[in-house]
Amino acid sequence: MRDPGLVAAPSADAATVRVMFEYVAWATVWLLVGTTIGLIASIKLHWPEFLPYAWLSFGRVRPAHTSLVLLGWASHALVGLSLYVVSRTSRVPLWSPRLARIALCSGTWPSSAVS
Repeated sequence: MRDPGLVAAPSADAATVRVMFEYVAWATVWLLVGTTIGLIASIKLHWPEFLPYAWLSFGRVRPAHTSLVLLGWASHALVGLSLYVVSRTSRVPLWSPRLARIALCSGTWPSSAVS
């Protein structure tokens, strides 16, 4: 039997969905960049003469790959999805999608990618 007090949740707020999509889009970009650097690291491990530049040694490429995947992909994906899930399960739109977007813009460059 169906409880008459239960009602279907309203559809998600459009601004919340847009911010979540931006987070997931940036997470996808960082995942592709991190995977490409991970592929270079894998090739450098098995074939050290590949791309013979001192700044592309395995010891430098592997930490960059790890940092990009952890800080770039995982953090953006988790924050974006958690904003959506909390907003959707509480049935309350984001208080300020603009602040969420500012947080996204300030965190799109992982610290290891810049230095």
